[in-house]
Amino acid sequence: MDHESCRGGSPRLLLHLSGLLGLGGRNTVVPSDKMLILIAKTGKEMPTGQMIAEPGQKGVLLEPLGPGRHFVNPFLYERDLRDQIVINGGEIGVVITKFGKELPAGEFLAGPGQRGIQREVLLPGTYRLNRMPTKSAWKK
Repeated sequence: MDHESCRGGSPRLLLHLSGLLGLGGRNTVVPSDKMLILIAKTGKEMPTGQMIAEPGQKGVLLEPLGPGRHFVNPFLYERDLRDQIVINGGEIGVVITKFGKELPAGEFLAGPGQRGIQREVLLPGTYRLNRMPTKSAWKK
């Protein structure tokens, strides 16, 4: 056996072993009508009352992954496949966030980064909205 064949086989062996150990990530296919919510298993604990994990913290990540193929390391993240939110014609969606800054006294509607009923409504369409830190409702 010459040196060239040894060099060519070694990376393939490493890739195969990393796949067996799950180090390369588990192939997760997200269908077109679904979204994938990730929950970090490692990192610092979140402070009491915090609902969304920031980089380096354990907990729910805010932004879900959309349709397609994703390689997610099962040792680092739990995966939660959920339906996307669909607002049909003639309907609007209302989002209530459970995280963010408190509203100032006398305010009723929340803006970006604030907790409460969001000022912006969801118009007809499909949305990847993480329901763990938010609630949504829609009405005709």
